[in-house]
Amino acid sequence: MVVAHPPSASPDRGRRSSAPPHGRQRPGAARPATRLVVGLTVLTSLLAGVGTTACSASGAAPVSTASATGSAAPVPPDAGSSATSASPDAGGSAAAASPDAAGSASSGPSEADASASPAPPPEADRLERDVTSYLSKRSVTASVRVTDLQTGEEYGYRSGSHYDSASVVKVAIMAAVLRRQAAEDRRLTDRESWLLKAMIRNSDNNAASALYASLGRGPAMARFYRAAGMTHTTPGAGSYWGLTQITAADQVVLLQHLARPSKLLTKRGRIYARDLMASVSSSQDWGVSAGPRGNDTRVELKNGWLVRSRHGWRVHSVGHVKGEGRDYLVAVLTMDDQTMDRGVGVVEGVSRIVWRDLAPAG
Repeated sequence: MVVAHPPSASPDRGRRSSAPPHGRQRPGAARPATRLVVGLTVLTSLLAGVGTTACSASGAAPVSTASATGSAAPVPPDAGSSATSASPDAGGSAAAASPDAAGSASSGPSEADASASPAPPPEADRLERDVTSYLSKRSVTASVRVTDLQTGEEYGYRSGSHYDSASVVKVAIMAAVLRRQAAEDRRLTDRESWLLKAMIRNSDNNAASALYASLGRGPAMARFYRAAGMTHTTPGAGSYWGLTQITAADQVVLLQHLARPSKLLTKRGRIYARDLMASVSSSQDWGVSAGPRGNDTRVELKNGWLVRSRHGWRVHSVGHVKGEGRDYLVAVLTMDDQTMDRGVGVVEGVSRIVWRDLAPAG
């Protein structure tokens, strides 16, 4: 298998969420049976050898929306590498160079973060207790990072563990493109704008590959990660952006650059990025959007998923939630999910807990 996402209808576009638009999320809403059908179809396609050659992409040729539904970013065949969700060798990436010793999935995730303040507020205690209790009852490997932008408090559950990025890395690709545009003191080209919208709103993999190539692939992204302070994020080798090694903690670092004034991005760039993440297609509207409600609530998100022969499904969701007295950044990464739907369920279960526990007093 050589795709960064399951082939056939790009999983981002092929799965339709039952969730209403942001601000009208129905907590606990049942998901349609079509998810299971799509999941089985994807796995059947994988076993049949769909996508057995890497898809090369450059920034030269236009990308059609139709082609995006059946192709994806290149990922090396499982049989040809020892890649696991957090293996330093995943897709040939140099994750082993990361100083985060807890980053190897083959040896399990790191222990719960010990970086919390000595006397965390009551809501932090409650959030830690509830998330830990929830995840301890599920057969899945997971990491969570939450930053409350109103109080500055942070919460981490094994947030230093490494995972294959799948499509959540598209937020970083977008940020790198916007940083380049600002450095060159120009507006986005029509092509860049079209590709960015397709990549974020529809999770178009061909668009991501084109932008990734135009940036200079891994070496350029490594420089971006250093500039962003994402010290535990390592690009996948070559064109394998879907195997970038990420942590929940670093994902929140990136989200902070979008949510608050930053030397990394201009105000215009930050607003542009956040607006795209707040206007994803209905098939993308799941994950950290589960739980938040209210007409004035805004959810900016990016999801990603990937299945490989080891560690099963990786299902991730990252984003910024603001409304109903809350304002927080959240990253939920999972692997060892038996099915995509089960992974989505775990991610959304965590999201509902975070929304509930960060409710304002009274």
